[in-house]
Amino acid sequence: MAKTMNSKEAAQKWNCSQAEVAQWCREGKIPGATKDGGKQTGAWQIPADAVKPGTAAAKEKAETPPDQLPEVRQPSKRSGLSIATGVLLLAATFLQPIENYLRYGSLPTHPLALVQLLLSAVIGVLLLMGRSDNLLTIAMGAKVVFLLVAGGTGILTQAPLGCMFVLLLPAIRTRRLSKLWALPFALGVVIVLIGIFDLSAARSYSNWARCLDVWAYLFMGAWLAHPEMTFRSLFLRDIDRMTEAGDILAALFLRGWVTYGSFVMVIFFFVILTSDVGLSSPLAPACILIFSPFVGSLASIFAALKEARDATKTMKRSINEVNARSGIRGVSERAQAELNKEAGKKAQKEVIKSAIVGGVIAGDAGAVVGAMSAKAKQDAQKGGASSEGGKAAQKDVIKSAVVGGVIAGDAGAVVGAAAAKAKQDAGKQNK
Repeated sequence: MAKTMNSKEAAQKWNCSQAEVAQWCREGKIPGATKDGGKQTGAWQIPADAVKPGTAAAKEKAETPPDQLPEVRQPSKRSGLSIATGVLLLAATFLQPIENYLRYGSLPTHPLALVQLLLSAVIGVLLLMGRSDNLLTIAMGAKVVFLLVAGGTGILTQAPLGCMFVLLLPAIRTRRLSKLWALPFALGVVIVLIGIFDLSAARSYSNWARCLDVWAYLFMGAWLAHPEMTFRSLFLRDIDRMTEAGDILAALFLRGWVTYGSFVMVIFFFVILTSDVGLSSPLAPACILIFSPFVGSLASIFAALKEARDATKTMKRSINEVNARSGIRGVSERAQAELNKEAGKKAQKEVIKSAIVGGVIAGDAGAVVGAMSAKAKQDAQKGGASSEGGKAAQKDVIKSAVVGGVIAGDAGAVVGAAAAKAKQDAGKQNK
């Protein structure tokens, strides 16, 4: 675990004031100095091996080529992600013998199986403590070795563990392979898919403990690859803060996994519980614990993309409005043309939307009336009427359509709507 010191300790070490240390941190003169917590209230955390800026040692360190500096990325403290990983691994460890007993009527008694369970519990405890040092690597490596000794299907089911062990090795981390943090998670999902289709004797690949392992690989990989990422940083709306915490796409994926995914999980649970499949099917844990939060992650990414697209459209519209009022020949005409084009598309979508709603409610005649009512609202607002005036014009068309429909069916509804629209147009001309 990387050692750090605060600004007060650094001031005592370098024989200077604490304010000078904070100023150097803000100016970026101390490499590796980070804020612990929020930007305004957090304390500075400085690497214990940092040197005082302006000294000969600092200049020598600054002149060292970047490829000669260590690039090991590892968390410096425990976070919600590491705690969640530890809890999930411990839950999977205790759930595995219970499922074995329910399936085969006996608890695991083989020495190798017991050692593997013990190592899983040790790994879970280390992650609860926020340990990402050599001790965690040794524990995971030992479990991989015991799996290789045991042979059989255990090697395949724990392939994500072996992949995670490789990514933990310092030699791998220094090669900037942290972007592969999701690979163990992807392997776990593939193994769960094998269990769903029940290939060979692989039904146990899709049990509840295996699906909890997949969750653990996801959180553990994100924690190791993005040391500053926490559950708090996942839900920040500030893009700059999310960038500091790690990859934005990773943050959006994990946010959807625990937010949108939770709602989908509840829906899947009740659907499977009331269906013929039942919770004992290998399909149940995969759908509830894997694929439902995966759908939630996709929803989170889609929502972020939609938000970014809407923000881009708003900014483009504002620029066109400014250019349209500028009076500059050529620029003003193009901007106004863009605004008219956008307004036309918006009006078209509103008419189509009203037609679809009217069609669902009252068939073909309802679709025509819905389109006419939306058009009446647009015409009223274009003529200078307020929002309330546009809604009143829309209500007049619908009211006339309802009366005509009661008297003469679908044709009467269309005629009634047309009559109301004609009345509104005539009134505008008289004005």
